[in-house]
This record gives sequence, C-alpha cells and structure tokens, in this order.
Amino acid sequence: MRFLFFGTLALALLPLAQAQVERATLAGTITDDSGAVLPGVAIKVTNEATNTSINLETDAAGDYRAVNLTPGSYSIQAEKSGFQRHLTKSLVLQVAQEARLDIQLRLGGVEQTIM
Repeated sequence: MRFLFFGTLALALLPLAQAQVERATLAGTITDDSGAVLPGVAIKVTNEATNTSINLETDAAGDYRAVNLTPGSYSIQAEKSGFQRHLTKSLVLQVAQEARLDIQLRLGGVEQTIM
C-alpha cells in the first residue's frame, strides 16, 4: 500500500519537476569602475525572439537574479542615473542553465535618447 501511494505521488509531481528543468536563470552583480557594488540599478532582460521583457532592480549588495527564463537569446540592459547605460546583446541561455553576467557601469553624464 505504501509503495502504491509513493508511486502515485511521484507520477503526479513528475510534470512539475520537468517544467522547472526547462527554464534558465540569469544572475549577476553590478559594480562601478572602482569595483563598488551598485544598489538600485534598473535591469531589463528581454527575450529577443518574443520581445517580452522583465524588469528587475539590484539589491543592496548590487545583485540581481532573473528566474524562470525560457531558453533562447536575450539582451540585458542596465542603467542608473549618473552612469552610462550598458547593453549586452545576444546572450544565449540554454535549458536548465544558471548563467552569470556581472556588469560594470561607467560614470557618465546625463544622456538624451531621441526616438
């Protein structure tokens, strides 16, 4: 009876376990030119195939973490007032990959973007 219960439970949870493995994670730390961590940096992670994006912000330690990403090619944008905007294009994430992308922002003036 016990074997039947645990066997049924394992079969019921199998789709959940598979769904978690198919996704990727991207994490990193944002620093300035001197190596000091930068909290409050706006991070935008965009799937280049679908043009869908998620917005994050670095924590007090300058860290960010984007989870549950569909494998594929991504662009990552990081910006904070007083620093030059950083853009990484075509970062390819694989199934079940836990990728790391540390970014160093350079000091910069106020920039204007015309669209």
